[in-house]
Amino acid sequence: MASSNMDDLFQSFDQKVSLICSKFALLDTIQTKDSEEYIQANQVLGNVQNMIQNMEEMLLNQEQSLNDQINRCHVLMDLVDDQYNYIQANLIPLKEKIQQESNKNSKNKLLSDNNGFNKRKDQTKMKTKATPVASSKANPKNQCNSTKKLYSNKNAVPPKSTEQSKSIVSENKKTSVEGVQNQQSGTIPQISFLNDNEFSSIPRYMLGRFTIETLNEFVTAFNITLQEKYRFINSYSNHASNESDFKRFKLYKSQELPETRGVYFCTVNDIKELSPMKNDSTIRKVAICIRHCKRIKEIRGNPSNLIRYVLDKPLEFK
Repeated sequence: MASSNMDDLFQSFDQKVSLICSKFALLDTIQTKDSEEYIQANQVLGNVQNMIQNMEEMLLNQEQSLNDQINRCHVLMDLVDDQYNYIQANLIPLKEKIQQESNKNSKNKLLSDNNGFNKRKDQTKMKTKATPVASSKANPKNQCNSTKKLYSNKNAVPPKSTEQSKSIVSENKKTSVEGVQNQQSGTIPQISFLNDNEFSSIPRYMLGRFTIETLNEFVTAFNITLQEKYRFINSYSNHASNESDFKRFKLYKSQELPETRGVYFCTVNDIKELSPMKNDSTIRKVAICIRHCKRIKEIRGNPSNLIRYVLDKPLEFK
């Protein structure tokens, strides 16, 4: 109720009470037998007038407290506006600083990866130069093993720019003919790294926060897993193997299906055991992105929850 309406109500009450009091005052002059009733009525009216005054005081106090609350809300709104303006003023410099730090860290990581790759490449060249020619001719198995080590993908570094990805694609085209010829001799095919165009074609809901480096790390882990798994299967012998090797070989064979005959595949557990990638959830999510780029495909069955990641279109043979 508005304050003006309350004032009108109180004024009407006061007028009626004063009118009644004036009438009683006139009646008091007349001596009647019912004078006690008039006295009681006058007392009741006095009590009513006191109650009305108390109600008026209470409403005034409530109105004062409400005004105080409104003033405090205005003060809080002013503080919020000041804080918002401060954040807006400092947000752009903070974003620029974070971007500079991230660029600096990415450059340092790229330099360190390139340095490590060059060191491992030099070590590999030194080892191949130190290998005697006569022994390789005498033992064809040693020659095959040295060729596998030379072209092993463990030391590969995922491409982090369009130029590096283009160079890898050109190298794959040069070695594709040799790879087809070497496939008949038991060599293991591998998948190539993703380039920037393929990375940008992946839907955002599927990609999440993954970067091209993370996807190419999975490519490296996948190639390493295939190398280790099928090198073990090809070199397995029932006479010279221990119990752990027998269980491992039996597990690999139990995962084979008619659909996997003649193809190379691995599972999530194989990647976790044979490569540096250990996070089960990351492996599964990244594998979906790699499958979208037609590097691998999935085969399920026996058991139904087991996913086999199969080479779809291998571009390299190592």
